[in-house]
Amino acid sequence: MWSTTSAAGARSSSTILAWLAARGYADVEPVTLTEETLVFSLPPELRSLTELRSSRDPG
Repeated sequence: MWSTTSAAGARSSSTILAWLAARGYADVEPVTLTEETLVFSLPPELRSLTELRSSRDPG
């Protein structure tokens, strides 16, 4: 049994699945155990840069 999370990224998952398929493990069954809803705020240092850039943007 092999598993991955969305954090692993689709590209790396595709590479691993192709590697497994080449070795006879082509049957894949996607299973969702939980939906990830965690959101992180930018650190204050980056937030201030983003706000500064937004204030200079005429659009």
